[in-house]
Amino acid sequence: MKRGMGTIAVLFVGLLCLWHSPIARSALISPHPPRILFISPTYADHPFWRLVEQQMHYAAADFGFELNVEYGNDSPLRVTRLAIQALDQAQPPDFLLLQFNGPVMPTLLPQIERHDVRLITFNSPPSPHVQARIGQPGTLYRHWLAHLWPDDQLAGRLEAEALLRQAQQRWPNRQHTLLAFNGARSDISLVAQHRGEGLRQAIAAVPTARLAQEFAGYWNADKATHPLQGALQRYPDARVLWSGSDEIALRLRELLIAEGKPLDEYLIAGIDATPQGLAASAQGQLVTTVGGHFMEGAWCMVLIYDYLQQDQLPANRFMTAMYAFDRQGIGQLRQLQQSAGFSRLDYHVFSYSHFRQRHWEVAAWHGYPFDWPAVLQQAREQHLLSE
Repeated sequence: MKRGMGTIAVLFVGLLCLWHSPIARSALISPHPPRILFISPTYADHPFWRLVEQQMHYAAADFGFELNVEYGNDSPLRVTRLAIQALDQAQPPDFLLLQFNGPVMPTLLPQIERHDVRLITFNSPPSPHVQARIGQPGTLYRHWLAHLWPDDQLAGRLEAEALLRQAQQRWPNRQHTLLAFNGARSDISLVAQHRGEGLRQAIAAVPTARLAQEFAGYWNADKATHPLQGALQRYPDARVLWSGSDEIALRLRELLIAEGKPLDEYLIAGIDATPQGLAASAQGQLVTTVGGHFMEGAWCMVLIYDYLQQDQLPANRFMTAMYAFDRQGIGQLRQLQQSAGFSRLDYHVFSYSHFRQRHWEVAAWHGYPFDWPAVLQQAREQHLLSE
């Protein structure tokens, strides 16, 4: 009898330990792979967001996650409706991924909390007044696990620095007048504001540079570039065109051609590192394209993996780095894209769980390696790059 009671006790302790393991607990409750829903803020063919979605799929496949995607078609109301519909399903997703949208979050966060779904947001920083209403991830809403956003101020500065370096080389001993064609400047999204701040930082460091005017275009290439003709008439010495995205940059180039302007008298650059922006930069049509945030969808998968391993995350707010892609960087990125290298990348190595398996000393952890050099290093170690 005592032996039987001992066996039962051992089984009970074993089951208790099993229950406290997040992955095992998940398997006992629901044996399916984690179901993840990403609601893209725009259309399926958007150059940047298609790239984000592609990287997300690669990482999800590596971790064995089930990833589904819906499209908001540039409508925050549609994004909200799709999210609520998903929450109200008989089997809602285990994790929801959204671009951070200030007006939408106060509506969605309470509903996500009630439905016991975990949320990760990314791509855009919250404005102070929205942050005051919803708090930080894991505070007022504990199911809001994490938020990632790119260093857009750095992006704007890197683009401007690349343009001004090229301008100084091409036209030495001349004042360099810039025109800026940005996205929407509002407290709903701080992306354009931060990119513009980086632009002005770069200009302030160059005595021969001046910003003639900055235009806001609501992330629509046609609207953003509409002022170009009038601006060139007002500022005939403007030869440096800074833009808030690759789409805007390439549209500026098209308009210069349509106006019959000699392209070798203008310098243009962009942000997002889209395939179109990379191709144009490689051909010398753009000075550079700044990016790296196309990896944020993959980084969300890494965070989900760690959450399932640990039942928590070592941090919940992450600013991801941005890079100006030169000829070498463009070659490396395009090689990984064209050779399906990203689909073969081991995304586990970017996780905290991977670090813990190899290091006993937690103090050695310096944060997630969510940056382009870390991706290149891993690609080299896996022999995915032929340099």
